[in-house]
Amino acid sequence: MPAERFAQVVPELRSLIAARTKRGDGINIWSAAGLGTDERRNVAALARLWMRSSIGDLATEFLSAFLRRVNGGDSISLEGGYHVHTEFLPMGDAAHRVDLVIETDTTIIGIEAKIRAPADKEQLARYARELELRAGQKSAHLLIYLGPRMLENSCALGATWSAV
Repeated sequence: MPAERFAQVVPELRSLIAARTKRGDGINIWSAAGLGTDERRNVAALARLWMRSSIGDLATEFLSAFLRRVNGGDSISLEGGYHVHTEFLPMGDAAHRVDLVIETDTTIIGIEAKIRAPADKEQLARYARELELRAGQKSAHLLIYLGPRMLENSCALGATWSAV
């Protein structure tokens, strides 16, 4: 790139970088934490960030912000409190392990996270059915697929890691 053109681009780059920093998305916290592509470690870290016992009200704000980014998740209320479970076994056996479950008084939310592994639509359908059974008296249940890209034609709501 010629020096003159570079000099023209630098102010634009600075403003883009400043805007990104102001929004808070100038860093990939997963890379910074050194978690790599280990799904269990990433889900465990995410669960801790969403637990009120870890970071108080900030955890609720963080979880609420994520749910607002999920199409269909924005109506979930966390006002009555919630519990976060990892490696949740809704049917009691390890073959049916939902990565992360959030339970409120009225809703059960399952989150199946993938980083490099492909999504399995049959697995998601099975988890959705199991969450429905587990919901019992709760008025709502939903499954969120959290992965590198959105899924087409899935029973799960979709979110990418950038939504976190």
